[in-house]
This record gives sequence, structure tokens and C-alpha cells, in this order.
Amino acid sequence: MFHLAGVADRVPLTEVDDAGFRRALAAKVQGVVNLDVLTRADRLGVFAAFSSVSALCGDFGAGSYAAANRFLDAYLAVRDGRVASGERTGRTLSLDWPLWDAGGVDALVQDGELDTYQEATGMLRMTPRQALDAFDRAWQFDAPVLVPVLGDPERIARTLGGAAVPPAATRAGASTEPAPPPG
Repeated sequence: MFHLAGVADRVPLTEVDDAGFRRALAAKVQGVVNLDVLTRADRLGVFAAFSSVSALCGDFGAGSYAAANRFLDAYLAVRDGRVASGERTGRTLSLDWPLWDAGGVDALVQDGELDTYQEATGMLRMTPRQALDAFDRAWQFDAPVLVPVLGDPERIARTLGGAAVPPAATRAGASTEPAPPPG
């Protein structure tokens, strides 16, 4: 089972109304809850979700998207506990992707924001090939939430709240790093 839905909203959190905030959260929040509830009795091998590093470092001031992804990560951490207790099945994994250089949410990044993002976080955008490689490597880690990163290891570690970033997370390669615990 894979959950890939999401709605990126460019309305600043200070200006979004209740309906807009709920609309931005619905795809990730209601989507993952519904999928988990509907598959709770199924013998799943995998229950994976594509989240965003915005859950840990924000989303260019909009906030709704970051909140939706933070919920997704927290929910999958809880689901992982349910797998451990036998209430659910399947390897549970949420991947907090940084920006990619090929479409998706990245298309909403405005001129100048990418430079600010890279300078502030140390993260570079991933190519689809790098993302697929990180996805393949993610399965070797025993954590419900991982952050595939590419860029400057020291700035990335500061951005992620001091999480240790292995030396492989350099400008030349990508690494998949467990995220700090949600909450």
C-alpha cells in the first residue's frame, strides 16, 4: 500500500481560512487514516507514504502542507507501533522527501525561494534517479520515518534538529536518514 497524495497550498498560514486549511490537510490526513482503517485486517507487506521534509523545516510560510506532512509522519510512527503489537501488518515507512528537480510540489517554488531553501537547509534538490536510489536504500533502515537528503551534511543536521547525518550525505550523493521523532 502506498499513499502519495497531497495538496500544496501557497496561502500563508496567517491568511488561510478554516476551509482552505482543511482542504490542504485532507489528502494527507484523511487519506492516510482512511487507507489504514480500510486495510487494517489485510495482510500487507508494505504501508508506505510519501511525506515531505517540510514536516521538519516548514514549507515557505504556507504551513498547511507542513502540518499535513507532520501529521502523516506521526500517524505512521503510531501505525508502526500497531504493527509491533500485532494490530497491523506490513513494514510502515514514511519518506520525508526534500525538493525534487522534476515537477511535483517543486513547481510551486517561486523564483528565489530555491536559493533561500538550499542556503537555509543545506539540501539540494534530488533528481528522480537519486530519489529512486534513496527509496531502494530506505528499506535497510528500521525506522518508520526517514528523510532522504542530498547536500551539505552539517547544515542538513542543523535543519533536522541535530539528527546525525552520515558522511555519505554529501553534494555528490544521497543518504537516507531517520527523522527526529514526531512531536
